[in-house]
Formats: sequence, structure tokens, C-alpha cells
Amino acid sequence: GRDRPPHLRSFRDGWRHLRFILTYGPNYLYLTPGAALFSLGLALVALLAGGPITLAGRYFGIHFLALGSLLTLVGFNILNLGVFAKVIALQQSPGSQSRMTRWALSGFTLEAGLVIGLALTAIGAVIDLALLYRWLEAPGLQMENSVHVGFVATLVIVLGINLVFSSFLLSMLVTEEQERGRYGTEATKK
Repeated sequence: GRDRPPHLRSFRDGWRHLRFILTYGPNYLYLTPGAALFSLGLALVALLAGGPITLAGRYFGIHFLALGSLLTLVGFNILNLGVFAKVIALQQSPGSQSRMTRWALSGFTLEAGLVIGLALTAIGAVIDLALLYRWLEAPGLQMENSVHVGFVATLVIVLGINLVFSSFLLSMLVTEEQERGRYGTEATKK
């Protein structure tokens, strides 16, 4: 028995609540989907790195390797954004610390990110250079049998470069949070 219409607007208010939950829940928006995409992509890449395969009577070739590379890269980027979101959420709400933020604040170093990223980039580049050398040494050689390896090398290079640059950004966020935690209360006393 109401004598007035409801004040809630179902779509607008529903979207506002969903947006709030997703914005402040990086596990659901970034980490879970990112990990799922990254894992599925790596599994496809691992299966197809050596060449096409047949599973359960189905042929899986270069197109599925391209899909695996796409899923791996998208998953990696979403995971990266999730780590950044967790550190930023910690800056906005100091009580929201998690395993991820504890790792970022104490276990992550820019140097480790750079070394791993540069190593991945170098590994991919060496593989690509070996393929190029093989191709230049035998110009008539058909390269179709090395396309899968070339895809994997390119994927590793892109992941390495992405890791190098995202390490700089994460380092900047972590350094700011560490300084805020260490010096924030002293600065307010002066």
C-alpha cells in the first residue's frame, strides 16, 4: 500500500551499485578474470608452441596459437592493472591491505621486474634472430614449420617489454605508498 511511486530507478541505481562494487573490488574486476585469461592463453600457447596438434579429432593450428597469444597478453595486462588497482586502493583506504599489496610493498623491486622483463625480451629476440638467420641462410627454405615458434618468441618479447614498463609504474606507486606510510605521520606533526 504505497500512495507514491518508488524513488529508485532500477537501471541507474543498479548500475551505480554495480559500478561501486567493481571499482572497489579489484579481485573480481581484474585479478580473477585476468588470471583465468592468462592461464588459458598460456595453456594454448604451451600446447601449440611446437606446431599444430590434433585433440579428440579436432585440428588446432596457428589460429588457436594466435588466440592463445591474445588471451595471454590480455590476461597479463588485466593482472597488471589489478596489481596497480590494489596499491591505489591501499593509498585511498589504508586498512585495505591484502596479500597482493603486502607483496608489492615488501617483495617487489623495480630491479627484479626489469631483470625478468629484459630477460624475457632477450629470450624472444634470440629466438627470432635464430629464425631470421635460418631463413637468410637458406632463402628457398619454407618457413611454415617455424611460424609457431615465431609466434611464441613475439609473445615473450611483448610480455617482457610490458613487464619492464609496468615495473616502473608499480615502483612509482609502491615508493609513494612506502613514503606515505613512513613519513606521512611525521609530516603532519611538523
